[in-house]
Amino acid sequence: MIEKLLIASAVGSAVQAVGQIQAGKDAKAAHDFNAQVAARNAEAERINAERVEFLETAEVEKFRKNYADFADSQRMAFASNNVVATSGTPLAVALQSATEAETEISNNIYNIKLGKQAREEAALNQELEGRLQRMYGRSAERAGYIQAGSSLLRAGGQAYGAYKAS
Repeated sequence: MIEKLLIASAVGSAVQAVGQIQAGKDAKAAHDFNAQVAARNAEAERINAERVEFLETAEVEKFRKNYADFADSQRMAFASNNVVATSGTPLAVALQSATEAETEISNNIYNIKLGKQAREEAALNQELEGRLQRMYGRSAERAGYIQAGSSLLRAGGQAYGAYKAS
């Protein structure tokens, strides 16, 4: 009778160990999937950073062209009214316009750089999250094996104790 109980206990412990190993593998698979998603998100952030920088830089160039057209129109307006724009109020107006345009361009370029840096930082954070998920996966898998080994050792010890007692 004791032999049947020992066999049943051993089988139960083996099944429990297999379950713990499988649980560790499943947890690793889930963490690996999360790591893949994070890697994809990081790449998407990097691509988006480049795309937005390109589009915003094109807008700055468009603004530069529009300002050049405006400045030409301003000079032509002064010239058509026989105003010399090389001194006095006309010069001050032209310089003020140029200063405002350059300030606008500088601010836009600065904001483009900040935006790109923020997107690159978000990409790095996603990359680090992926690494962390992989680490969690390896840890969960290792924990499954350790728990399985512990269950088998505990069952072996109990079986030995029961055998000695009989």
